[in-house]
Order: sequence, then structure tokens, then C-alpha cells
Amino acid sequence: MTTLYLDIETDNSPGYNGLDAFNGRIVTVQLLLPNGKTHIIKDPTQSSMDKIKPALENSLVVGHNLKFDYKFLKQQFGITFRHVYDTYIAEIALSGGVYASVKQRKILKIGLGLKDLVLQYCGEHLDKEEQTGFMYGVDLTTEQIKYAARDLKYLPIIHKQQMAKAKQIGIERTIDIEMKCLPAMVWLELSGFKVDADLIKLAEIEATQSVKEAEQYILRELQPCCGTPLNLNSTTQLLPVLQARGFELEGTDEDSLAKYNGDTLIQKILEYRGLNKFLNTYILTAYDSTDAKGNLIRGYIHPDGRTYATFNQYGTETGRLSSGQENIKKLPIKSLNLQNQPRRKFCIVKDTDGKETSSYNWRDIFCAEKGYKLIVSDYSQIEPRIMAQVSGDPKMIAAYKEGKDLYILTAEAIFGIPYDQIKKDSKEREIAKQITLGLCYGLGVPGLIKKLKTDSNIDVTIAEARQYIRKFKESYPVVSNFLYHVGKNAVKDLMVRNACGRVRKFLPASTDEEWKIVNQAKNAVIQSLSADITKIAMGNIFLLLEPRGIKFCNTVHDEIIVEAPEEIAEEIKTIVEEEMIKAAKIFLTDVPCKADPNVCDRWKK
Repeated sequence: MTTLYLDIETDNSPGYNGLDAFNGRIVTVQLLLPNGKTHIIKDPTQSSMDKIKPALENSLVVGHNLKFDYKFLKQQFGITFRHVYDTYIAEIALSGGVYASVKQRKILKIGLGLKDLVLQYCGEHLDKEEQTGFMYGVDLTTEQIKYAARDLKYLPIIHKQQMAKAKQIGIERTIDIEMKCLPAMVWLELSGFKVDADLIKLAEIEATQSVKEAEQYILRELQPCCGTPLNLNSTTQLLPVLQARGFELEGTDEDSLAKYNGDTLIQKILEYRGLNKFLNTYILTAYDSTDAKGNLIRGYIHPDGRTYATFNQYGTETGRLSSGQENIKKLPIKSLNLQNQPRRKFCIVKDTDGKETSSYNWRDIFCAEKGYKLIVSDYSQIEPRIMAQVSGDPKMIAAYKEGKDLYILTAEAIFGIPYDQIKKDSKEREIAKQITLGLCYGLGVPGLIKKLKTDSNIDVTIAEARQYIRKFKESYPVVSNFLYHVGKNAVKDLMVRNACGRVRKFLPASTDEEWKIVNQAKNAVIQSLSADITKIAMGNIFLLLEPRGIKFCNTVHDEIIVEAPEEIAEEIKTIVEEEMIKAAKIFLTDVPCKADPNVCDRWKK
């Protein structure tokens, strides 16, 4: 297959933003051809791009941070890459996921820009001063032409050395998964997700009123203790007032307030904060606003009624995606983190007995266009299934083969209640679920107590938590032994490798900090394989559905959401389910896999 090395330059002149694929302008498209010559297209048009479209769509296209270039070319000229290699994503994989964290890169003083990789692999300093000077409709200077060609000449060297390094480390399969997933990432970011603006308005009205009522209650209770206007959002003002009221506190964060969970005033403060965050983070950001300098900041609802999020393909150390604004900080637009949307209810209607008869969930604001349906599909208990497979635990494997609910089976072992007497919505099953999932993350007694309270509103004592964990380990000794050795070896080797070959590396830690490596390693060996499975499914679903005009609206960990015309929704549902199961079966050879697709109008599982 022919290899083409690609780069584009975009217009950053006044009125244009070179990071916005929807409204920005491409100034140059430059290609390094197999014969070693550089081909530059200035101010590309549909006609000029159509001439090279077949070559781009049928060659291996190599670039740095290629998602950016691909997104522009796909949005503006309808070009679809099928074979890609991104030196940016590859470098994160080669780091064992260490470079996935922006915070970690800052600590290590590591850059992932092209100039950083040129210095690392080619030993040369790359001057990027010309990068912002490209303008649409203005002839290129001699220096700009040299700049465009120079950036490309380093890509073959970096590409070759990265591939050799990947082979040496043994992560060729990881690289392959990531590169086949990249086109799906562009499909995801360009598809967007329909937003119900009318429903947001209802949520705004209710949240605004609730914030006001909570604030009035708190001020009414605390005003006698301060005598001056009180800013509830200021810790320095709130803390001394609460102390004067008799609360023995050293801070006003959620953990500090936890010991007074039963107090009405403390509950009201926590409620106020939750409502305030809900209002300001998720509701008001939907609308246009202005910054301190009077510049327009567009809300996350675009003129077409959809929201377009940004996703980071290698968003966590384990290879999971993340959603956020890491790569678009300079864009004058608010972006939702579609992987972290609350499940808060609003517009709750109750009957005369106080029983809820109807309500909306915040996720209901995300919906299908008229005449379309959402297909929402996620894996059933994927991480416990992976844990059963990679550990080889016979009891867990047997449970899944027999079609049993692992959480109910675990609850039976912990509480001694017969399997058929434990309901799916029972407290016992919920505790068993949190323990099973928690031990995948190295959760200890304090963590389990907190997680049960935060996620399930279940209070347990230290003694109870210890007993639950002990009984889990007694019930699944093979899993417990497997995870113990994973953690032990990670401390020794400073790395862990999953069943697919993906590597998670760790930085050296002091003896009293080694427990962090232990917990992260236990998590990585399971979570990273879940990420691999989902990414394989995404890449395959892209090949089947993107050419048919299906939209890829969102993905959250092991959940995939697409939007299809109503008349073919059931067909698309079957395709998504089959591809998800097919991807999982590559690794889950002893454990049956299950995906749960749902055809709906709004984002619901």
C-alpha cells in the first residue's frame, strides 16, 4: 500500500479560528509523495481536492495529531481516510499511557508536539514561528513553502522509528487498534448529538428556583451568626460562620461536611452546591455568552440544534477515551464533556400519595432527530467478565456460562441468602456489585464505605466493609490471587500488560506510595482490555455504518450510541450488537459476552 505523509495549515487571521473544522478555512494541504517530492495545494477547493481524494482514501495516510487534519478534510471536502497512522497517538501508546495525562506531561516536562518528536527522533530543533502566518487568499512566502515541506520530511523518520520501537516493546497490536479507531473518532466528533433546547429551558426554570430557595433557607439559618452579607460560594466566609453555629469543621468540602450528613442545614448546603453546579455547568453553558472582554462565547448548542464534543482518543493511562476541551482551549465555544453527564432528575410529578408518576432525567435532553432513532448499546458486566477471563476463576466463569447474575451470586456468598431470594434491586446485590467492581480498582475498606455511600446511598461500618471484602476473597480465591500477583509484579516491573498486549507503565514510587501502583495495575489489566474491546468495535462499526450516513453520537466507556433513520433502526441495532460481541469474543474465549442494545428517542439504557 502506498504511504502518503500529510499536514495542513489553517487560517488564523482575524475572524477565523484555525482550530474550528466547521467554520475555519484550510490554507494549505501538503503531501510528501512516495517519490520524495512535496505537493502543496494552496486554498484548496472541492475540485482540487477531488483530484487527490482517491489517493488519500486508498493509501496509508501518516500525520502528527492526524485527527485534526482528517476532521477538517472530512468536514469540508468529504474525504474519508481508511488507513491511518498518527505519530501523536503512537507516542502515547509507546509511553505505556504515561503521556496520556496532561498533568503528568507537565511534571515530566514532556511535550507531544511535532517539534518535540522531531527533537527526540531526529535530533533537530524545529522552528514553528511560521505556523500562525498562513492566510487564505494570500500567496505563500518562500519561507512558508519551506516550512510546509520541512514539517513533512521528518514524518517518515518518526514513523519508522516508532514502529520499530512498538515491535521491540511488543505493542504492535495496540498500535493497530488505535489507528483503526481513529477514523471512528472523527466520525464521532463530526456527528454531534441532538439536544432538546425546550427541555433544557424547563430544567433551567426549575434549577434556578431551587437554587434560590436553597440559598434563602441557608442564609436565613446562618445570618444571625455572621451579621454581614454571606457569600455561600466562599469557603473563607462560610467556614467561620458554620463554626460559630457549632459545627466542628476544618473545611467545607464534601468530605469535611460528611460527618454531619444527618443535619438539615448541612444537607441544604450540599443540595445548594449540587444545584448550582448543575445549573452553571450543564444548563447555562448551552447558551451564548460573553467573556470579561466582551467577546462572544458560543453555547454548546450549535445553530443546527446539535452539540459537538471533543474526545481524546488516548484519554487515560489505560487507553480509555475521555471527553473535554484539552485540544480546543482556544476555541470560542463551550463544549460538553459527553462522558460525564449527570443522571439528575427534574420536573418530577407526584401523585397525592407522594409517589413519583413522571419525571425527566438530564440525559433525556439528548435525543434523536425527527424521523430518526437512537441505538444505545453497552456491554453487560464487561469488566467482571474480563476479570473472570484473565484470572481464570472457575466459579466466575461457570456463573457466566450458566447465565447467572454474578452480583446476585456474590451477594449469596457474602450474606448467606439463597440466590433465588435476592432481587435485582436489593441492597445486598448493590453491595456485592460495588465490591466486585471496586476490587477491580484495588478498592479498600475506606474506599468501599465511601463508594457505597456516594453511589448507592448505603451506609456500612468499617467492620461490615472488612467482612464483605473478606468473604468476597474467600468466595473467589483465584481472582484474589491473580490480582495480588498483578499488583506485586507491577511494583517490581513498573508496568503491566493486558491480554491484548497493551502496556501500562508506572513511574517509580517511594515505598509508602507503592500501594498506588498496586491499585492502578489491578485496574489497568482489566479496564485497558475493556478499552481495547470497545475501540475494536468502534473501528469495525465505522466501516459498516459511516458510509450509510449513520451518525455516531457518543460513547461512554463501554457504551456506544448511534443515530439512524427510524425505518432501519432495528437493522442498525443488530449490526451494532453483533460487532460489539464479535470484538469481545476475540479475548473472552471462556466467558460468554452480552451487549444490551436499545432503540429509543432519548438517551436511555
